[in-house]
Amino acid sequence: MGAPAESGAAERFLGVQILRGLAAAMVVVFHLGRMAQLRAGADGAATLVGAAGVDLFFVISGFIMAHTTRNGLSPGDFLRRRLARIFPLYALATALAFALSFKTMAGGGGETLARLAASLAFFPTFGPKGEIAPVFEPGWTLQYEAMFYAALALASALAPRRRLVLLAAMLLGAVGAGALLSPRGAALACWTSPLLLEFLAGCLIARLHDAGFAPPPRVAAAMIALGAGLLCAGAALAAGAQFTQHWRWLVWGAPAAVIVAGVVALERTGVFARFASVARWGDRSYALYLTHPFVASLAGLALRDAHGAYAPPVALAAFALSLAVAAVVHARIEQPLARAFSPGAAARAVRVGPARAADRMSVPDELGGQGTFSRLKSFRL
Repeated sequence: MGAPAESGAAERFLGVQILRGLAAAMVVVFHLGRMAQLRAGADGAATLVGAAGVDLFFVISGFIMAHTTRNGLSPGDFLRRRLARIFPLYALATALAFALSFKTMAGGGGETLARLAASLAFFPTFGPKGEIAPVFEPGWTLQYEAMFYAALALASALAPRRRLVLLAAMLLGAVGAGALLSPRGAALACWTSPLLLEFLAGCLIARLHDAGFAPPPRVAAAMIALGAGLLCAGAALAAGAQFTQHWRWLVWGAPAAVIVAGVVALERTGVFARFASVARWGDRSYALYLTHPFVASLAGLALRDAHGAYAPPVALAAFALSLAVAAVVHARIEQPLARAFSPGAAARAVRVGPARAADRMSVPDELGGQGTFSRLKSFRL
């Protein structure tokens, strides 16, 4: 999924933060809508556009990672920071999903320790239903994030001054190889997916931004409107099964890139400053993404108990509860874990004392986040 600036970055993108929060909310709406469809027999097509929140995440992640590593952050430090940021909370969610799988899949289709280990290593595997997904199914996005991080770190190590050029060659080569060879293995299918192009689009936006290029404000606003319209049109196509996952990068990824480019261009105008309080949901977006499936599962039970009747109040309550849970988890679990696992945390704690160590450490935020398109329509909660 998208990421705000790393610790120490001089520029904070309020518009991008707001967009991250919106993207996370879109994913929640999609999953709640799908749960209503599965449990109550209702039509969830109206909320299908929410699935495009993932594509926004990927473009934002490419933008932020390219922007924050432009000043020579070493590959090792970059990977350590990313791991410290995304792994602790994901590991907790995965452990909980693994524990719940013994109850929910008691019929013999449960998870294995090998799958658990692969999931924690961000290594793609086939799930019990034949889909490419980790034990904690929303973590499929983090498998793509991990692939992107590894490629960016490798490009930075081999060609620091031309890292984005090398990164583009690597990702385009991987996607091209996937198109030619159509790998059947879970890992190779993931590592050669066209979805990697969404990260590359974000990197290109960062390069243009850092070079000082920006369209006029009216054009930028029109880009956002156009991208939003195209996302909705893509959802209409998806509802009619008019495209496959292979074309998702174009149908949803391209409009997502147009939206992100428009938002980044408007950052220079300061228009988002008045919405600074809303930007906190960008900080909470990772927690929202990882915790909402558990809340949605409870909502699914409520919808199922409604004897087939679609229950909008239940879905609205689940959405509000998802936001509340995310806020608490972000403040009480995610941030303390990220501080504890951040590089040099122990040394800083000794140097500044335990009472002030947390105050002096800045924690970078990041949203961590395929299978076939049918997998999106059959999201396992």
